[in-house]
Amino acid sequence: MNETDNTRDLNQNPAQPLPPYYCPEDEVDFAELVSVLARRRWTVFLTVFFVSASALLYCLVATPKYHIYAQLVPGITGYDDHGEPVRALTPKDVQGWFQKQAYITPLSGLVQKDREQMPLINASGMRGGRVVTVDFYWPDPEQGKKILSSLLDYLSNAGAKSLGMSLAVSQRQIQQTIEDLEKQKKELDLRKDEINDEISEKKNQIMLLKRDISLIEEETRQLGKALDKIKIQVTAIDKSTNSLIARRNSLLNASSPDKLSLLMYANIIQQNIGYEANLQQRSLQLAQRKSQLDQEKASREKQIKDVQFEIKRLIAERDEKLPLKKIGLDQQIKTLKIRLKSLSPVEVVQPPYSSVKPEKPAKKMIIAVAFISSWLLGIIIAFMLEFWSKNREQIL
Repeated sequence: MNETDNTRDLNQNPAQPLPPYYCPEDEVDFAELVSVLARRRWTVFLTVFFVSASALLYCLVATPKYHIYAQLVPGITGYDDHGEPVRALTPKDVQGWFQKQAYITPLSGLVQKDREQMPLINASGMRGGRVVTVDFYWPDPEQGKKILSSLLDYLSNAGAKSLGMSLAVSQRQIQQTIEDLEKQKKELDLRKDEINDEISEKKNQIMLLKRDISLIEEETRQLGKALDKIKIQVTAIDKSTNSLIARRNSLLNASSPDKLSLLMYANIIQQNIGYEANLQQRSLQLAQRKSQLDQEKASREKQIKDVQFEIKRLIAERDEKLPLKKIGLDQQIKTLKIRLKSLSPVEVVQPPYSSVKPEKPAKKMIIAVAFISSWLLGIIIAFMLEFWSKNREQIL
């Protein structure tokens, strides 16, 4: 009875006990496996040794590389009518630029292709987020930061076209607004000069008015003296006339009046009355002139007050309003210049930074993986060699 028949009989009668040498095909003999590993232990150990040594040698020979990274967001490409920033680009646009390796051209001047490998720069971001993280690995951390800084400067300043975005329209609009505000500042300076000229003219006008007032006062004094003189003369004439009238009346009361004397008294009295009338007329004229001069003086004084008020207004405009307007224009220009500088396809929120220690190669992980995998590889090689040694004749 062969082995096949014996197996068939055992399957037909499961109650029959199995012989000690029987081993079903789907059953694993752990003792045999352990014996194979024991016999091939040097194969396993040598495999572990060579794989681990190779990994260790690679870690010692491989160039350590630092992790260089930075963070950026899509920049401001313009401003709306309300002054709110407009960001036309999306994080995907920025990531796509790096994925297309469009950075090779701007970096060609910094990285020599014949001596150094062009860095493979990766750009990633969280879904729904605005921040894009740009990173790569480089042997020299300072040079790596310099490379990334230059690339980000290129993107911020000259990279608009490569990203499919033109900032020329927004830049022209802001620059035109700045020029208009600068013109307004110059107009304020011209207005200041005009105010100074107006103030000088007003002061000269006040001087002329004061001179007129001085002349009016002098003429008024002269008129006062003339009126006082006329008043004295009128008083003297009245006294003389009253005396003549008294003498004439005494002659008239005489028994034999002297007609010639009466005629002379009458003529003198008549002359005094006429002269006094002329003096009264002159006094009235002088009084009217004096009143006119007083009105003119009051008018000049009012004009002086008006001019002085105008000078105060001009000084307030020159020293208060114009400087405030200029400060407001300077603030607007400053804001516009900040906006002009802020126009950029991308905005750096985290400048280039490097890891403190090299992150590639990951020595501990490589050695650990190599050590674990070398055991598996050694075991596989051991079983293959065992299989080969037992079945070599059949295989060949």
